[in-house]
Amino acid sequence: MVAMSDADFHRLSSNGIYEAVELHPLIPHLRSSDDSASILAIQITFFPSQGFSIGITAHHTVLEGKTTSMFMKSWAYLCRLGNKENPGLPLELIPSFDREIIKDPTGLDLDILYLNQRLICSSGNKSLKVPTNKRATPNLVRATVTLSQEDFKKMREKVLSKSPDSSKTPHLSDFALTLGYVASCIVKARGGTGDRSVCLGFTADCRHRLDPPVPETYFGNCNVILADISKARGYMDFENGFAFGAVKVSNMVKGLKEKGVFEGAKDRLTPLFKIAKEPPGSVQKLIVAGSPRFDLYKTDFGWGRPWKVVLVSIDKNEAISMAESRDGNRGIEVGLALKKPEMERFLSMFLKDV
Repeated sequence: MVAMSDADFHRLSSNGIYEAVELHPLIPHLRSSDDSASILAIQITFFPSQGFSIGITAHHTVLEGKTTSMFMKSWAYLCRLGNKENPGLPLELIPSFDREIIKDPTGLDLDILYLNQRLICSSGNKSLKVPTNKRATPNLVRATVTLSQEDFKKMREKVLSKSPDSSKTPHLSDFALTLGYVASCIVKARGGTGDRSVCLGFTADCRHRLDPPVPETYFGNCNVILADISKARGYMDFENGFAFGAVKVSNMVKGLKEKGVFEGAKDRLTPLFKIAKEPPGSVQKLIVAGSPRFDLYKTDFGWGRPWKVVLVSIDKNEAISMAESRDGNRGIEVGLALKKPEMERFLSMFLKDV
């Protein structure tokens, strides 16, 4: 699909605040019904004398973030070659469609367990239709913040200085520090009492964690959801709030490394499906979309890297997005969609205590 827009391209591709709904016309609708569905929809929108955007909507039954990013890089690679006859993809972009390579040593038929849990928490009908009940929360604004390697260094030193036992020092990756710190700021920006529950969640790529490992170019869903549910007061602690979150993330990743993908998989999704049925607003969800590992800013169609990478859907899922920073200095960009008062409070405290 091709469209035109008279919106301000430079404002929508900036890090500044703007209304979240302004991005919705740039994203195509994915056609779906109970028994059939499109896998992918693409929309190119021209901003006369300014630039253009490429909007993608993917069906998560078939594609997750890594597969979608690999598709984009393959498309971009072929475009860079121009009219070269019989162009081929480099090895790192050739997709693997072999489903037999994934082995389930538990014998639990985890795909069936997942489907049954989802049916219990939904209408009970099997359907390929993309859910239409997820509407963007009204009056949300978007902004992007960036954390640098210097920020990570200061955060790591601050957390480790409070660790009483050096033998139990957590491994604080840039991802763990980013999510822990941003989660703490968002919870504080929401305010209120510390009694509400906060669900902190993200996905981990399982390709290299399976036995035998799955090719990095495996085309499809190959990840696991990790989540923690805690009271907001832990994140709201003035001195230790972000350390609380960072250690939570670190421990979740450590547990996956030590126990493997399949141990506990039977019950891993149960609390998430229960939370999905809770009344809106009763649980504050902080879910990560995207990943700094996708290297989205390296998607070059022949005219250089994109000016801005945005995950539009975070305003429907109480999510934040992550991508590598555009400047190539190993920082992390975080996309936010919050109510304006919360966004203003978030930005007023961001990196002030680092």
